[in-house]
Amino acid sequence: MRFRIPELARHGLVLLAWSLLGPCPRAQAQRTSPADSLRVHQLITQAKQVGSDTLRHRQLLQQALRLSQAAHYDYGVGTTYNEFSILASTRSDYPADSLYLHRARQVLQALQRRQPTDPRVIRKLADVDGNWIVHLQRTGRYATAVEAMLAALDYQRQHKLYATQVITYYNIGATLAALGQRRQAVYYWKEGLQLRPQAPEQGVLVLLAASLASYYNDSKELPAARKYLELCQELSSEEAGRQYRFQYLWMLGKSEMDQGHLNFGVKMLDQSLSLARQQAGVDDVGVLLMEAARGHMQIGHYEQARLYLREALTIFRNSNMPEKKDMYESLTEVEEKTGHPAQALHYLRQLNTFKDSLASVEVKTQLNALETQYQTREKEQRIRLLQQNHTLQARELRRQHQLTYGAFALVAALLGAGGLGYAALRNRRQLERQQQQLQAQKIQELEQERQLLATEAMLRGQEEERSRLARDLHDGLGGMLSTVKLYLGSVRGNVVLPEASAQLFARSLEHLDGSISELRRVARDMMPEALLQFGLVPALRDICQALGHREQLRVQCQAYGLEEQRLPQRTEVVVYRLIQELLNNVLKHAQASEVLVQLMRDGNHIQLVVEDDGQGFDPATVRGGVGLRSIQARVDYLRGTLDLQTAPGQGTTTTIDFDVPPGSLVEEASRSARFTD
Repeated sequence: MRFRIPELARHGLVLLAWSLLGPCPRAQAQRTSPADSLRVHQLITQAKQVGSDTLRHRQLLQQALRLSQAAHYDYGVGTTYNEFSILASTRSDYPADSLYLHRARQVLQALQRRQPTDPRVIRKLADVDGNWIVHLQRTGRYATAVEAMLAALDYQRQHKLYATQVITYYNIGATLAALGQRRQAVYYWKEGLQLRPQAPEQGVLVLLAASLASYYNDSKELPAARKYLELCQELSSEEAGRQYRFQYLWMLGKSEMDQGHLNFGVKMLDQSLSLARQQAGVDDVGVLLMEAARGHMQIGHYEQARLYLREALTIFRNSNMPEKKDMYESLTEVEEKTGHPAQALHYLRQLNTFKDSLASVEVKTQLNALETQYQTREKEQRIRLLQQNHTLQARELRRQHQLTYGAFALVAALLGAGGLGYAALRNRRQLERQQQQLQAQKIQELEQERQLLATEAMLRGQEEERSRLARDLHDGLGGMLSTVKLYLGSVRGNVVLPEASAQLFARSLEHLDGSISELRRVARDMMPEALLQFGLVPALRDICQALGHREQLRVQCQAYGLEEQRLPQRTEVVVYRLIQELLNNVLKHAQASEVLVQLMRDGNHIQLVVEDDGQGFDPATVRGGVGLRSIQARVDYLRGTLDLQTAPGQGTTTTIDFDVPPGSLVEEASRSARFTD
């Protein structure tokens, strides 16, 4: 289903319904003295500088609000309400956050109706809308937030609000990454960094560089990771980026730990956490607490990890942040390691009952549709622009025709050089035809790109449905079975059973272990862990080995040229599904005794061959089969070619060729940035 938007303002962003809190239509004109407005902004600045003293922060904002209201300084009223919302958000008081943002928007919109071209009001309204988007994220309404952010970009581009655009690009990427839309997140982070020349004072540039550094570090593309880590260090050393210095230390610690420098990496994470307590919001501190806890667990400091995780639990207890699931998993492990089995069982139950809204296939399907619509709309705009240019060129060419005809008629009348005019006209017509062909070719290419977007959305939806089912099996049913096993293990140690009952009890535990193993095998087949963590080649070897054991079929798996660098993640998933479908066809129809799977890479060219010694078939009789159509759709998505060589009694050889760009795409979710002065 589509998420419905309560109301669309002219900015295209999500708003709350209007209430009776708005200003009276007969509001008096502003009677603000320069001294009053200066004092209001001094109070707001002082409030921002008090750090963690939320009581003093609130008192200063209340003074600013009373002074603004007394002086009828509506811009100060709207700005102060926006700052109140930020304070409420840092305290996880989301109802108050929503109320203050609503009041800020009402006051500023009324002011904009009186002063429609005031740049301060335009920017402040964009800030309020941005903070409303962050509110939607932190209260779990992710699809609505992404839709609002994509719509916000149009308003921000229109008014050239470059600093606000940087924050929006970062928040779109962070939300998509948290929801597993990893490839799309990188696109928006890079778009945000490209605005650095227009918004050099924007500190969120540090977060963009840190997110890309983490992404490339996780994908083992170390040169690119170092490039963005150095950029993150540079940006965090500048005046505007010092508030995000902890992000650089965070990414440095992760990078060092991934390279095996565990003690130094944990030291950097602890320093980052110490700095974040002074500079960052509670959500950033909570995520960093979990990151530092995982580091301490790797070096065996389980007690310190336990302290960090319990503090993170306090921060995220009333929130619906996606990190909560990882936190429960880490708590279960660390409580077991520190000798607290009862607490480990408690957190395991919490994990099993936690409703992770990010796993909802409905939300992810909605996000896929939103981004596909957004990118398709951009393609359509480019197509319309090309078509308009094409029409204008045609009109200009017709006008030139008329002038040319008249000129050549005059030349022919004066000089009698009709042959010269004809040759020139023929050349001009030839040039016109070439230009029209180029325009038509560009339009056709854009139409093809739009069709590929639709195909990609379909394939992405299929993969996310597989991933959701695998996760539900592993985390849901698997977690419940593991809980049952823990309960039975506790009973076994506390109750003395007769010998016959003890044997039956032991066999029951063995069957339970077998059930858990079988469930995990099914989950791995749907979304194999080896594919996500180690890449295509190990996953192919696993599936070939498992197939040989289960079906008594000799399966050879050969890979060449893929040892140094992985393929893009989306390409790896598509190729894996292709091989799964081809092997499934062999099992169902070929009656083969031996199968050869070859995957070869030469530069950017990939060739996949699946050959069996089965009974073969007549291709003309099965061209419309569902299996072959599914294979052909994936080959078309890869922009490759499919060659099928088979005949009755002669086995089957399937060859697929396609080209890919170098690199692989894996990254990690980041946090959202707030909008303020």
